[in-house]
Amino acid sequence: MSRRGGIRSLIGFFVLVAALVGTALPAHAQWVRRETPRRGSFEASGGVFWTGGTDLANRAATLTRNPSTGSNAFELFRSDATLTSAIGLQARFGAYLSSSLSLEAGAQIGRPELQVRLTRDSEGAPDATAAESITSYVFTGSVVYHLRKAGRRMTPFVLAGAGHVRDLHQGSDLVETGLEYHAGGGVKWWLGNKRRKLGLRGDVGVSARDGGVGADEDRRIVPSAAISLAYLF
Repeated sequence: MSRRGGIRSLIGFFVLVAALVGTALPAHAQWVRRETPRRGSFEASGGVFWTGGTDLANRAATLTRNPSTGSNAFELFRSDATLTSAIGLQARFGAYLSSSLSLEAGAQIGRPELQVRLTRDSEGAPDATAAESITSYVFTGSVVYHLRKAGRRMTPFVLAGAGHVRDLHQGSDLVETGLEYHAGGGVKWWLGNKRRKLGLRGDVGVSARDGGVGADEDRRIVPSAAISLAYLF
């Protein structure tokens, strides 16, 4: 699938989420006094997340040689780039289609650092490292399946989905965008009564990034983890 076709599919997914949430809103009044979660229930959560770093491709800066000095390119220096791990904030909102299945929209913001190490300078300059902060936004849509019946305090779950990545370089002068695909799971621990519940949510997963910083590289796969405060109503 082309990048343009992928974006169209992602937009269609978000439109579907919005339509289903809108359909479920009138039903919420019918279920608010009954056991949750069930069809028409909603869940809002917010907290912190961690995402792992990744090494980007190594490159060499070269010049074309004078034919009299050889046919190979002349190497000026080499650069090794790394995108560091980051801790950030996230929020999610989900609508339950049944007691087990929900659709969820989410947003994350993190501040990883792009580090570029320059080595093997042809003029003998010492190795140096340049760094800049990246403001990374990720907007996601997910399908969540809960593995225990409604009313249980501890609820394991699995999820999968896709999202849009928007990375702003320091000063916001350069923006790089792309798609991301994620899968994972976790557990929710609910407190309170059956009608309205406050709880903790923990997630672990992996995210495959196709675009963003290092967009001309191969797809990057990074681990992730999150802890959130959740409210079910």
